[in-house]
This record gives sequence, C-alpha cells and structure tokens, in this order.
Amino acid sequence: MGTIYEFIQLKKIEFQSDSNEVLISCEITKNMELSYHHYVVSQTELNKIFGELQANNEGIDLYDLLEKIYINEETQIFSLDFEKNKIQNSWLPDLNFSTIYREIRA
Repeated sequence: MGTIYEFIQLKKIEFQSDSNEVLISCEITKNMELSYHHYVVSQTELNKIFGELQANNEGIDLYDLLEKIYINEETQIFSLDFEKNKIQNSWLPDLNFSTIYREIRA
C-alpha cells in the first residue's frame, strides 16, 4: 500500500563551513504517524531547500537567521532552528533529493 499523505517539516539545519555535507533534522508525517529523522545531504540540495522556503517566507531572509559558532579562524558551524525563528510554511510535500543522501539512525 502506498503513502496516503506525507509531509516533511524541517526542524533544524546544520552545516560546517569546510564541508559539503548538511545535516537536516525533520519530522515526517506519513499515514497519520509522526516520526523524527536526520538526513545528510549536499550543499546543492540545501540551496534548493532554502530557495523553496524563501519563496514561502518572503519577509524573512533565512541566511540572516543562520547562527554561527566559530570552531577556529577558518571553520564555523552554521545552524538554523525553524521553531526558534518561527519560520512559517516549513512543510515541504514529498521532498525528493536529486543526489544521494544518507539517513542517520542510532
């Protein structure tokens, strides 16, 4: 049986300045059940996600909301917490990554 209804609500995005990988934390609602997931995607995929989110949040500059943590002079960690920043319309229906991604499981 296929998916009746699926939404992905982004919770947090984190990435390091010297890496091409991005960690995405999200809630997925599928068949009326909620589950939490973590994915590692590329910076290219992050740009696509930001573009779609920016279109749904015209009054907010998502890049301005990125928090920076300095590890050393060359390396920073960037983080965007969707709930903390009250980013609206963070539901992305059926997010399909065009490149390889990895799901992080404990």
